[in-house]
Amino acid sequence: MKEIKEDAVRISRKAKILMAFVLLLVVLAGAFTYFHFQRRILSAVKQQADYTLQNVSIQNAKLVETRFYDLKNLLRSIAEEIGRTENENTESIVDTLKSYARHMGMYNMGIIDREGMCRTTKGEVLDLSGQAYFKENMEGKEVVTDKRLSQGGKEEGHIFTVPVRKDGEVKMVVSAVYRASDFLRLINIQSFDGKGGSLILTEETDNGETKEGTLFRFQKGKESYMACEHDLSINNWRLLSYVQEDYLYRHTKTLKENIFVLVLLLYLLLVVVSVMYMTVYQKFQKRILDIVFRDRLLGEWNYRYFRQQFSKLSSEDKKDRYLVNFDVDKFKMMNLLYGKEKSDDVLRKIYQIFRNTLPEEALYRYHSDIFVAVIKGNKKEEVCCKLECFWKKVQKEMDEGRIVQCTMSFGICPLCEFGDIGIIYSNAVLAKHKAKRSITEKYSFYEDVVKEEIESKNIEMDFKEALKEKQFHVVYQPQVDMRTGMICGAEALVRWKKKDGTQVSPAKFIPVFEATGQIVELDEEVVRLVCADICEAKNQGLSMGIVSVNLSKLHIIKEGIADRISQLTKLYGVDAAELSFEITESAEKCHGKKEMDKLVDSLHQMGFQVEMDDYGTGSSTLQSLADTHFDVLKLDRSFVNLIGIRKMNIILQSTIRMAKELRMIVVAEGVETKEQACFLVRNHCFIAQGYYFYRPLSKEQYLEKRKKQTWKEHEEN
Repeated sequence: MKEIKEDAVRISRKAKILMAFVLLLVVLAGAFTYFHFQRRILSAVKQQADYTLQNVSIQNAKLVETRFYDLKNLLRSIAEEIGRTENENTESIVDTLKSYARHMGMYNMGIIDREGMCRTTKGEVLDLSGQAYFKENMEGKEVVTDKRLSQGGKEEGHIFTVPVRKDGEVKMVVSAVYRASDFLRLINIQSFDGKGGSLILTEETDNGETKEGTLFRFQKGKESYMACEHDLSINNWRLLSYVQEDYLYRHTKTLKENIFVLVLLLYLLLVVVSVMYMTVYQKFQKRILDIVFRDRLLGEWNYRYFRQQFSKLSSEDKKDRYLVNFDVDKFKMMNLLYGKEKSDDVLRKIYQIFRNTLPEEALYRYHSDIFVAVIKGNKKEEVCCKLECFWKKVQKEMDEGRIVQCTMSFGICPLCEFGDIGIIYSNAVLAKHKAKRSITEKYSFYEDVVKEEIESKNIEMDFKEALKEKQFHVVYQPQVDMRTGMICGAEALVRWKKKDGTQVSPAKFIPVFEATGQIVELDEEVVRLVCADICEAKNQGLSMGIVSVNLSKLHIIKEGIADRISQLTKLYGVDAAELSFEITESAEKCHGKKEMDKLVDSLHQMGFQVEMDDYGTGSSTLQSLADTHFDVLKLDRSFVNLIGIRKMNIILQSTIRMAKELRMIVVAEGVETKEQACFLVRNHCFIAQGYYFYRPLSKEQYLEKRKKQTWKEHEEN
């Protein structure tokens, strides 16, 4: 399927798209974060810069006011001192003012008489009678003028005037001129590294209605400035502090550049990490897919990967396609006999044979020896034909010795009839189990399982009628002492023949009766039939030897069989030495050793031998030999069929020897070749049954063979 082959590319493409999407989200988130935090940081820095400008403006305002009031207080002190003296000589007063002018850094000082004539420390005599501030002085007011040119027109300054009072009357006025440039020099010392300054604004230089302490921008030439105004407590003066905008926000520019560089580096780092991640992802992606979706033994897609892809298949893809579940029968035994390495090699060769034989079909390994194939076929016969072709190639490899001998079972279910892969797989497994139960069929379809279920239900429903109408009868498979060829006994096998003459196979009805519990009644009927046959033979003066009867494991939990056996043997006059009972080895595992021993002991108390049936069917343990009270050990046909394999020979030899040492009689089932019989005799297993000796016989045939009391090789061939 192309989708399966292309899935790795699809996953890689999706991963790249996802990575690009995540990277885009990171970039967008980073850009948003960058602009958001940059705005906040720059806003904080700008606020700090604005605060600095406002703070400088406030400090300068305080300096101006402090200087102003210092000068005013000085003049007031001088005026008070002059008012306390009797000296009204303006020339001597001017001489005194010169020392104050030098000390206080005044541009000029003077004394004005009542007529308005002013003598200054620069030797000037000025008529100030017409000045408005002189008139206010004569009214007793202290005056500070706005900035104006000196009388000589050389210097701009502010005139401070304070009246001199004697006896409550203004006699003269002390004046002083303070340069406007001295105020500016005072407030511009180290102000913004020379990139800013301050101005004192008077009414004549009104700058509008700007609120106190607020910042505003103005342009001067090509330079842009930020400014802040503060009202002074002097007349209606205001202090304007300003600085170049670039200088004020110089740190924001640097910070902005640094943030940009940092973000750029982070993005570059992110790109590098993303490229490295994608490189590493590309490198290990195949490895990750291999771990999850590739079979380690075969190196090919596993069943888990097919499960993932199934949901992507369309109805057209599923049409005329079948899921085939198959495995190697008794693979655990193969592992035991040949080892894991050789068993794994068998699985590899099976996979390779399938791929070479059916190259257009898909095959996946589930786990262990279980494979899942998807095969196309218009009819069931076409699917079986393809599987038969594959199986013949496997057989050829086995015949040529490249693969150890094995068998396989196949369960088949159509893809199109069910929407869930889990259900399809389970149905195929059910079909495979049906094939395993069959002796002749390797392939089984799920619809046959459904038919079998219907047939099983019919078998269950027909049981009562069959029992009532005595449709069940017994055949006997002779057991031979291989040393003498004498028939020493037989195993009783139940058969079902309906009224219409139809024979129902034991392989069909016994599992059904086991599942429904009807086997308990059937076992009682078989015991009755055997007892009746023994009684009839004895009446004819014949002996049937020891006849072994199978008891279901259900008798372990359902009490009453021992009492029923006792009743039947008494009814038909059968001795305990003429009957033995077989119980499967697995019964102990199903229902517990205590219950098993209780049944065995009750049979022993009645004088019967008890045989351990089916030993070697896969769950056999040495403990099962040591812990139970069986008299006879019956080796299962699956055990006997492996005679000739070195490891199996060793296991069989050890089993027979241990059973003998435990004083158990060993009986081999399913002997079909001379080689098997010879091996058993050499290893002191002398009792056997199987097609090599006799097939199951009717009572009459069996008694006829007993009369001869001998078995000759090839007599039955």
